[in-house]
Amino acid sequence: MRISSLDRVKNRYVAVAGAILLALSVASPAQAEEEWHVGTSETSWVGDCNFNYSQNGIRADAWFQSDPVDLPRVGEVFYVRSVIARLSDGCGVDMGGHVEIVPPPGVTTAISKANPVRCTWMDIQTGAMTDAEGCPKEEYEGVYGPAFDQVTPNGQTETYPWLIEYGKALVIEVPLKSSRGLQGTTPGCVRMEGEPPCTNSNQSGDTLQFTVRMIDGWSSEWLSPYVPLFVHEGGSGGGAPANTKKPVVKRSGKKLVCKKGRWTNDPADYAYDWLVNGKPKDGAYARTLRVTKKLKGRKVRCQVTASNAAGVATALSKAYRV
Repeated sequence: MRISSLDRVKNRYVAVAGAILLALSVASPAQAEEEWHVGTSETSWVGDCNFNYSQNGIRADAWFQSDPVDLPRVGEVFYVRSVIARLSDGCGVDMGGHVEIVPPPGVTTAISKANPVRCTWMDIQTGAMTDAEGCPKEEYEGVYGPAFDQVTPNGQTETYPWLIEYGKALVIEVPLKSSRGLQGTTPGCVRMEGEPPCTNSNQSGDTLQFTVRMIDGWSSEWLSPYVPLFVHEGGSGGGAPANTKKPVVKRSGKKLVCKKGRWTNDPADYAYDWLVNGKPKDGAYARTLRVTKKLKGRKVRCQVTASNAAGVATALSKAYRV
């Protein structure tokens, strides 16, 4: 699923106009033509306001901006986005919110000049987008994880919760990176008022929690559920591996090395076979092949077999003349 215009985004807000708080992913003006890839279906969370007992709902989507075929690779910077929208007057006149995220293990922020935190305001009815003043240039220590509060325009270090006006939505986009391979996951759980935060112990992969701590003087904190950070196409597990970049044979000294290429759906194991002039070479099942005089002038290929619980797939490299 992909989003390339704000029309669909605005329609989704209007469709849930009875809710007070909404957290999901939308396209900012600078990113409107870029493709954001959905990582999960919608989930919801409902709490009660102690002031007038009106219900407040959060809807959370996990979206990522990366290669449309593969999960982000180790060290690759990708963005996630959260939107906090005020759709009715709700419990109080002013609604202030602290925006925090709880990333999975090994996933950290990757804020830099090239990849800043991005903040914009969106008018829910018209979809018009404007820059949000006070967008933080760094993360702050929150209660649950990295926090992204508003900073004072004069450059001082004080931070404040974002004040959200009726009919407005705050869009915050945060760059992340992972020190390990990310896994596809199953849908997240739902946290109800009075219950402990969701655990992700029953998840098959990586989840992310957008934590929205609303401070309006009357309500308890409102937290989003854990939502999947990535879901492979075809559901949890993603099916059998699929090759998206062919293997390549490279020479390193007196050895040929088989680069396995790129694969989707998280292969659990790789196997290697070498072919010389189109015929399998007996006993050549390692990732490397020793260069001998007999190979001189021959065309060598490597075949990679990737497997996981859902199935097996193979891919063959182009010929390398020794």
